Amino acid sequence: PRQPGEPSDAGIRTRELIKRFTVDLIVLHSSGGADATEIIAEAEKADIPVVIVHHFANDRLAGLSQCQQLSQAAGVAGVSGCGVPHYLQSRFCNVSDGLDTDFFRADRARPLPRNESAPILFLPARITPAKGQMDLLKVAALLKKRGVRSTIAFAGRVDSPAFEQELRAMAERVGLAGQVEFVGQLDAQGLRDWYAAARVLVFPTYHPEGLPRILMECQAMGLPPVVYNIGGTSEGLLEGKTGFLIPPGNLPRMADAVETLLKDDPLRAAMSQAGRWFVEKTFSLSALAERHEDYYLKFLSAHQPDLVAK
Repeated sequence: PRQPGEPSDAGIRTRELIKRFTVDLIVLHSSGGADATEIIAEAEKADIPVVIVHHFANDRLAGLSQCQQLSQAAGVAGVSGCGVPHYLQSRFCNVSDGLDTDFFRADRARPLPRNESAPILFLPARITPAKGQMDLLKVAALLKKRGVRSTIAFAGRVDSPAFEQELRAMAERVGLAGQVEFVGQLDAQGLRDWYAAARVLVFPTYHPEGLPRILMECQAMGLPPVVYNIGGTSEGLLEGKTGFLIPPGNLPRMADAVETLLKDDPLRAAMSQAGRWFVEKTFSLSALAERHEDYYLKFLSAHQPDLVAK
């Protein structure tokens, strides 16, 4: 069924474009909706292959409408190889993700308008229970009991005002009220500034992540991440070399990893350098373009070998 907000003329517009241009391949970056069904139907009539690039956690690919559309697609790709449904494993291609590594550089960051008195633990994510802000508060409380001071900076859209109030109340109860900041939804420059100012990125997410962009961004900035091992987060860092993966819900272990990074300056510096190298090698825009080009050419060559040969 068509969902609110889905375009009602996707099939008509696709038909018009096929008439106006020589179309050799259709790439869908959104699937599962009625609009995608219409586009795929027009492509089949015109004998044009369709490939799909999925940008979320792979468990969504098990939905009924997704299964139907993916069965009609020539190829299926995603941003992570984790959790691919069994029926897709032989057809799935991991094209990962990428970012502008020239933009996300520590030497391009601006200083924050104020100096924080304690090392910053940064969590940029929607303010909602699944993203783990409450767990970060609990980690900071554990660190406080160990004599380790920190400032917590939450950045992101407030999806749940009630949850924000819970976080503020929790910070008050554990004696962290003066050490917690809600800095709002930041643009790319604002994120870059906070990455540069922070000491550790802490991401105790329970959400079934695809490949979180904040892991690429923070490591490009030389900021080591400590993150729950869930969804595709394991593909976003090198365990023990550029950051730490923690079993979901294991607060003492997360606190240990954060404390290690706060206290061990040589280790943090080594992880910072390794993280920048890892992102440049794996997630640069040129690497992303090459993966997509290989993916497209695979299906173009199967459908029109003479075209690709030229």
